[in-house]
Amino acid sequence: MLYFLNGFMGSGKSYWGRRWATAFDLEFHDLDDVIERQEGMTISELFKTKGEPAFRRIERDALARMCSKSNAIIACGGGTPCFHDNMKRMSRAGITIWLKTPLEALVERLLPELGHRPVIAHTNADTLAGFIEGKLAEREPFYHRCVYHFYTPYLTDENFKKILDKCKRHS
Repeated sequence: MLYFLNGFMGSGKSYWGRRWATAFDLEFHDLDDVIERQEGMTISELFKTKGEPAFRRIERDALARMCSKSNAIIACGGGTPCFHDNMKRMSRAGITIWLKTPLEALVERLLPELGHRPVIAHTNADTLAGFIEGKLAEREPFYHRCVYHFYTPYLTDENFKKILDKCKRHS
């Protein structure tokens, strides 16, 4: 089974994905890391040199390749489910999970990342919260399509174990 972690940047997809993969003997893949290795440059460099539309095509193709995996957790980029047919592709290939994180926590986590994340590179400490709030409004309709929604302040290993147990019963 494949498990796709979705949510806004800074929601903990890579953290929880690695943790759950280790705890439950699954492979872990961070889609952004896969893309960076494949392209030989960082996501920020890709945005700068090729632009977001080209990055989103690369991301779509990398996601399609990841869908052939099994027994793995895939941490997707924050925008992954919002472009092309990515959400449908993930839903067909496995279980989709939304890590829903409060705005205040996202701002706190992303403030130190302003210079490293291309989607927020144009913001500053004064405009970050408003930008995130606007992006969340755009992206949440896609995140809502996930089968499972976890509110991250209450997230535990036990939450994910319930999904694994349910999938085992139905397979």
